[in-house]
Amino acid sequence: MKIKNLVSHIFLIICSIFTLFPFLWLIIGATNSSSQITIGKMSIGTNFLINFSSAIKKANVLLGLKNSLVIALSITILVLIISSLAGYSLVIFPDSKRDFIFKVMLFSMMIPFAGQLIPLFKIFTKIGLLNTYLAAILPSISSVYLAFFFKQSFKAFPRELIEASRLDGLSEFGIFLKIVFPVMKSTYAAAGIVAFMGAWNSYMWPLIVLQSNKKMTLPMMAASISNGYSPDYGALMVILIIATLPMIIVFFTLQRHFVQGMTGSIK
Repeated sequence: MKIKNLVSHIFLIICSIFTLFPFLWLIIGATNSSSQITIGKMSIGTNFLINFSSAIKKANVLLGLKNSLVIALSITILVLIISSLAGYSLVIFPDSKRDFIFKVMLFSMMIPFAGQLIPLFKIFTKIGLLNTYLAAILPSISSVYLAFFFKQSFKAFPRELIEASRLDGLSEFGIFLKIVFPVMKSTYAAAGIVAFMGAWNSYMWPLIVLQSNKKMTLPMMAASISNGYSPDYGALMVILIIATLPMIIVFFTLQRHFVQGMTGSIK
């Protein structure tokens, strides 16, 4: 038994090293010059302030951070509201067409986002929303995956509480806000992490609709600074660290709720 535990611990340590190595490499690279990064130097250097200054000047990384936060937080909040209400309605409201609607929603997941790019671009061009935050936010405020995730979680919610609340005179929206929502905070935390990470890492659609340098997100800035014949790898490492930190902070802050929410949706 001890040998089995030892093997398991060694395996987990090796997996942890492989998981943490890319971030460690980013930190080391952010302290070295481009030439040192190119030759594979793996020790802490003294160029961090130079690289940070270069990232500020070349890419305006603070503006990119603000743009990414505005877009990612807006998408996360809206997608949680819409997906949770969709999942709640698919479980609570008796409707003969409910299963058909859910099947149509699942079928829509078969259409890749790349196949929607041209129609979406034409729509946003006609309504004059190109190069605005709304253009980057609106296509992502609904998620069939998260609606299904909430649907599975709401299935485990005691129906007796909902029926008792109805007898007490609460409206359906009041039941959702006062009874269901407080109990499902872990589910919202898990879904929020998934939504935030997806929105934060989004690159293709913002690249198409945000055509001004003042609207660029961090992934767009990282891609732009790595182009050309002599990329500034040091500045690129700084941008990637700044782009990675919010996701790490969000995950570790909500880690306990994330695990509870994921296990609750599987039951």
